[in-house]
Amino acid sequence: MHRGSLIVFAVILTSIMGVASTTHAQNLVALFSVSGDRQIGTINPTDGSVSLMGSPINGGSLSTSGGSAYDPAANTLYFVANVAGQTLYTAALPTPAITTHVMTTTGALGLEYDGALLVGFFSVSGDRQIGTVNAADGTVTLLGSPINGGNLSTSANSTINIAGGRLYFAGSPSPSNTNTIYSVNTATGVATGAAITPDTAVALMIYDQTAGVLRALFNIGGGRRLGTIDPATGAVVLAPNLINGGASISTSSDTIALSESTNELFFVGTPNGGNLSVFTVDTTDGSATAQELPAGTSAVSLEYDPGSVPVMLERLSID
Repeated sequence: MHRGSLIVFAVILTSIMGVASTTHAQNLVALFSVSGDRQIGTINPTDGSVSLMGSPINGGSLSTSGGSAYDPAANTLYFVANVAGQTLYTAALPTPAITTHVMTTTGALGLEYDGALLVGFFSVSGDRQIGTVNAADGTVTLLGSPINGGNLSTSANSTINIAGGRLYFAGSPSPSNTNTIYSVNTATGVATGAAITPDTAVALMIYDQTAGVLRALFNIGGGRRLGTIDPATGAVVLAPNLINGGASISTSSDTIALSESTNELFFVGTPNGGNLSVFTVDTTDGSATAQELPAGTSAVSLEYDPGSVPVMLERLSID
């Protein structure tokens, strides 16, 4: 997931469900599940308000796989839908104007933008492999060979180190089933793996392009705690503070974003006994705040965008 710059000024022109028009800055671009369909919008992490762009994309049921990728220079969001096998959707913001291309390979589990190309993360006969995805026609070019040479289950999401040319993911290779961090060369597909030490389950992760570190949310006793992973050695360093006091939080893959300039990591999760919320985590110490999202909201991917494109939106509030 997730990169680049776009301060989204949300000009709320229409009041729906009794919510008055307002104007405020939005920073998180999200893909939402809306009545089984998908719709793009924003989340304001300071108050949890949600604003939607345009209309539901398919006008009917639409399931997706592998989160999203974002090209900030083109103000374009990409995601993969389970249509005709799998189809690449390209959404030009802010309309959003949608184009689609059937992909030549199925099994996409993740999608990243490396500043020039889309890099896909695929399930191949129970194993994992990366490849490039041509945004113009959906052609997939797999790189290298399947990574494990056998079954490889994965958790969390993939993330990309643009300058280093590496895609990272966490997995459990058969037969050891050890939590492992994988680093894959995005030019060749060649991968290396290192056991995560101490052995800790990764819930979500994202690469910090500015600090040059791999940040992760770890699943510790059902709760979430921020830390870093050294992709070369697998060594984990946990932040000093617990999120939500260490109490249980459920999260979904790909709902993580990062503001490198403000040292803030964002994710969407549901605390035990609470409602779906957007969390803002200080990457310097792991302390966090949370804002509830409107009832009925369901985010399936998240991107941070601190640039400057005006977006025409409708405010969402579901009672």
